[in-house]
Amino acid sequence: MGWAGIHAFKFEVSRLLGDGDEPNWMTGRGEDILQLYIDDSIKDSLPDPDIIKKMSDYTLKDIYEQEEYKGKVELSYEYDHGDGWDHDIVFLGKVEPSMRKSMRVPDSLAVFCLGGEGHPCAEDAGGAGGWLDLKAEFKKKGDKDGVKLWYKTSCANGDPKGLDPYNWSILDVNDGLAKIEA
Repeated sequence: MGWAGIHAFKFEVSRLLGDGDEPNWMTGRGEDILQLYIDDSIKDSLPDPDIIKKMSDYTLKDIYEQEEYKGKVELSYEYDHGDGWDHDIVFLGKVEPSMRKSMRVPDSLAVFCLGGEGHPCAEDAGGAGGWLDLKAEFKKKGDKDGVKLWYKTSCANGDPKGLDPYNWSILDVNDGLAKIEA
């Protein structure tokens, strides 16, 4: 997602309930939420610090292949609790070998991306509104407020060349994903 990894984050796993299951008493929706915090920095602020889990102790396989979650899970990821970047992650499952072959995806790749768009959001831009403002500034001439210079020199995931908000490469994404082991 292009984050520099300098902020707290958490994952929430929602197990969708089947027919006949009781809705969650807190949300009233037909889901059961397992909060999987993978951030030690908030441990002391929680009423039950034992719900904190270490990222190194879990994989997607741990969640998606457990019988209680198989085929009925949604995953949300919040990065930077201050700016509040929320991501919904959809796991499409294992791809049939014929699809991998037709797309020329090497067997050595455990995970790959099928599509996407847009440049990763800038760290510390101030949430969605700040990101929209930053992109608008890069369409203007000059740098009256210094935000272009900030992005090029100080933003944790900025680029010295500037910002093209539509720049996105599936090849770059899949190069990063290629480092994930099965």
